[in-house]
Amino acid sequence: MKYQKLLFVLVLTCCNLAAFQYYNHYKDSLSGGDSWGYYSHLPSTFLYQDWGNYHRTVAATKTQYPNFQDPYIDKYGIRACPATGQYLIKYTN
Repeated sequence: MKYQKLLFVLVLTCCNLAAFQYYNHYKDSLSGGDSWGYYSHLPSTFLYQDWGNYHRTVAATKTQYPNFQDPYIDKYGIRACPATGQYLIKYTN
């Protein structure tokens, strides 16, 4: 019984790793990932007061992380809202 659970966890882990490598969606995503998308509203609102365009927030992020991909050109990043013209992060579209 003990070995069956261990075997199950091992097989499940191998399947998960194989799926992760097969689909490769992580290469197309914003380099900051979900955490940047979820929490960038806070510094944008309270520190940089640029909610709606995010220019100062993105510039500050790029100074901390020089390899940060430009979220304005990333399909999962910041997009203009057709109704208002304001820029929104993918979680608010």
